[in-house]
Amino acid sequence: MGRYQIIYMEGNTARESIVMAENRTAAEIPFRMAGKYVTACNELPRDVNLFIGRYPGGTVYCDRNRMENGDYKRLAFITNAGNVFYKADMSKLSPELIRRIHTDACKEREKFMEQFNRLSQIRKYEIIMDHLPAKTFLDAVGKPIDVVVEKYFPEYIKVV
Repeated sequence: MGRYQIIYMEGNTARESIVMAENRTAAEIPFRMAGKYVTACNELPRDVNLFIGRYPGGTVYCDRNRMENGDYKRLAFITNAGNVFYKADMSKLSPELIRRIHTDACKEREKFMEQFNRLSQIRKYEIIMDHLPAKTFLDAVGKPIDVVVEKYFPEYIKVV
């Protein structure tokens, strides 16, 4: 018995589901019988029972097999701007998981940049100022809007 990630189309939207099945074909059958177009069926690694939570501030990746402070062990966090913060030792994470986290971070970054580039300069300024660390914020106060957006935007979206 294995765990499979099924990606299928529902109308024009791609959906994801995790199922337990004997093999890849058995995992796909319920979706095909329901008239869904299955685009991918991937066996998930057995070592990590991954929980992915979407929150207003970003996406968290946790291991359901380990508890820490009464909650699932956090492995990584991706901000809405696509910044990755690893909460676990990267050497202990599988290469597939790291690849998935970075792929998801790139998607978040693209989505963020698309939305950010449509904003007015004053709105960009507000967003950047709201997210700067205190010391950097004090340095940026009083500078022209264009200078703040140009100088501090890279720090706001830096990948950690």
